[in-house]
Amino acid sequence: MSYKTIIFQREDLYKKVWEKALMLVAADYGLSDNGLKKICNKMNIPIPYNGYWAKLKHGKEVFKTPLPALKPGDLETYKLEIEVKEKIELLEKYKKLIELEENPENKIIVSDKIGRYHPIAKLTKESILKDRVSIYDPFLRVHRGKVFNLTVSPDTLNRAILILNTFLVEVEKRGFIIRTARDETDWAETKIVFEDQVFEIELREIAKIERREKINSYTRQKEFEKIKIPTGMLKLELKHYWGSQTALVKDNKKLKLEDQLNHFIVCLYRIVNYEVKRNIEREKERKIEAVRQIEAQRLAAERKREQDRTDNLLKLADEWNRVKYISTFLDEMEIAMKEKNLLTEEKKDWLRWARNKMNSMNPLYKVFI
Repeated sequence: MSYKTIIFQREDLYKKVWEKALMLVAADYGLSDNGLKKICNKMNIPIPYNGYWAKLKHGKEVFKTPLPALKPGDLETYKLEIEVKEKIELLEKYKKLIELEENPENKIIVSDKIGRYHPIAKLTKESILKDRVSIYDPFLRVHRGKVFNLTVSPDTLNRAILILNTFLVEVEKRGFIIRTARDETDWAETKIVFEDQVFEIELREIAKIERREKINSYTRQKEFEKIKIPTGMLKLELKHYWGSQTALVKDNKKLKLEDQLNHFIVCLYRIVNYEVKRNIEREKERKIEAVRQIEAQRLAAERKREQDRTDNLLKLADEWNRVKYISTFLDEMEIAMKEKNLLTEEKKDWLRWARNKMNSMNPLYKVFI
């Protein structure tokens, strides 16, 4: 993961945010307008007020807030490190698969009727019909069993089942594996598997939150409560098992979800490609690290051998110095005893023993003999 460093200068940033819209300045840095606004707040840099650019465009009078003097705690410069998104090239295999999905001849068509149910779609429909809605949560959802993770309102259920059935049939044609809960007693969860990559997947109706007025039955006072309201808009969402990558397609003003199933599969291929490429890079790094560790171990062993030889050399030198010291001592002792006529046979015998002992301690005998 690589990062780049941006250093903001207060006066320079002030000039830029008053030269063009904050969103455009932020884009130059690869930031969001909210992110840049926070930096301006930290550096006490005023930004154009709402409507400033519209008034300026139509020639109306505007007021430019001057840059205030620095106060204690204000930043003259600001350093920011942002992650650089790596450009991931498509592997040839996924490039071809994406080309097939983008070919108009392979467009997935959701039929108005189901001729033959996919087993998971059938179980999902049967399971969700057993659920009940309430005024507080007007959605049907699956809870347990070998079903697809589905949450929709009754009005959207038939359409959702049509999309789900087609989707399951088409992804299995392409080699995807759909995994559900292991048995009927497990909580419902759905995963889709491709190239050993596991993703969580769900089909859900988008909800909006409304505040409704009600009368408290005890206090008789007006209160507001938040209620989920179905929008009729469906979304198909994919999340990587570890949460690192997601893909989402949903109803929008131009296209219904039914018309975006190929695009959803393309997104899936791109995410799988990303993960496969990343695994390849990790494997390369692992091999490089393994080689580095082997080399480090070799160097450590070599240094240890060298240190052992050095330690042994010093030990031999110390032993040799001790032998020289003993030899000198014995010679001086023999001379002194001769001078004083004390060199008896017993003393000669001891000197012979001492010199033999000295010779046995001599490292030169150990090295050469």
